Amino acid sequence: MPVDYVAVVGTPVGSVYHFRFSLVQEATEESVRIDMVPRGRDDMIGVAKVEYNPYIFSWTYGPQPFKTRVREGMTVATILRIIFDENRMDQYTFVGSGQGCRHWCACVLDKLAENNLVHHSVPRMFIDDEAEEHARFGISYPMPRIRGTFYQ
Repeated sequence: MPVDYVAVVGTPVGSVYHFRFSLVQEATEESVRIDMVPRGRDDMIGVAKVEYNPYIFSWTYGPQPFKTRVREGMTVATILRIIFDENRMDQYTFVGSGQGCRHWCACVLDKLAENNLVHHSVPRMFIDDEAEEHARFGISYPMPRIRGTFYQ
């Protein structure tokens, strides 16, 4: 499936937001969502759930989705290969509270920029966007960003 843009989309979960990464095809209004979540309640090893959706993405309220165009000709397969096969971004551990999903999404944006799939300024734009959203949502949008860790 061709990809026109990627989006980091937050959804409310209790008193904070959970962030997912979407690969969007505008013309057909469909997407593939990557949802990095802890494996279990007491197990903070991340599991990447990849799911096709016959819609762009769901968003009701909260932080505005961060959207950025990808290089022309990109496909879901190419982006998933960069994320998982070449950069092993599925090897992620959340902090003990189960938080760190926004950091994972930010790291995906970094890798896409490093591989010239998005403009090199996108990671900085996301950081600026985070500051704006934190100003709007306060402790529901924690800053500094809560960071899980990648492992080998």
